[in-house]
Amino acid sequence: DYKVTGVQTCALPILRSIFMKYSEFLKLLESSTFSKIKEFINLYNNIVSFHKFYYKERIFPICYLFMNVNLNIEMIDFFLQKKFELRYQNEDKSIVYFLLNNKTNESNKIEILKYLNSIKYDFNKTDSNGNNILHYLSTYKSNDNTFYDICFSLCSEINSLNIDDNSPLLLRSEEHTSELQSPCN
Repeated sequence: DYKVTGVQTCALPILRSIFMKYSEFLKLLESSTFSKIKEFINLYNNIVSFHKFYYKERIFPICYLFMNVNLNIEMIDFFLQKKFELRYQNEDKSIVYFLLNNKTNESNKIEILKYLNSIKYDFNKTDSNGNNILHYLSTYKSNDNTFYDICFSLCSEINSLNIDDNSPLLLRSEEHTSELQSPCN
């Protein structure tokens, strides 16, 4: 439309400013220390109201937090108090996916997984692609079988279906080895 009113042109710089602050917020969530993130939120306290919006690929702000190598339980609690959710409708990947791909050490990941379990996070629930923690684990590599044992213990139903809804994932344990196995193996 070639006719633009004064109200419409006035809104463009405001929207651009909001978008830039939101993008900055996502970058901070992904890589900054907790103190820097809190400082930003204190300065722009209305930014947390955008927690239900995603930037692209249905990745919500909480997911960026779970990408952060500095992630800890205190950070998660802080955002839960700010009314962030751990799951959103139609998310492409869950926070567990981002946690498993986080560069933080495995002992920290285990503590966070245990914490999520203590607050009743549903590890069996699938993302919009039909994947849950068991699917994410199929591509995760760890030398620590304790990590896998913890993850498997979080799932009440091991026979979850894959995306095709036809091949269940099965847990196989041999002495100290835990792994996902397809019924075809």
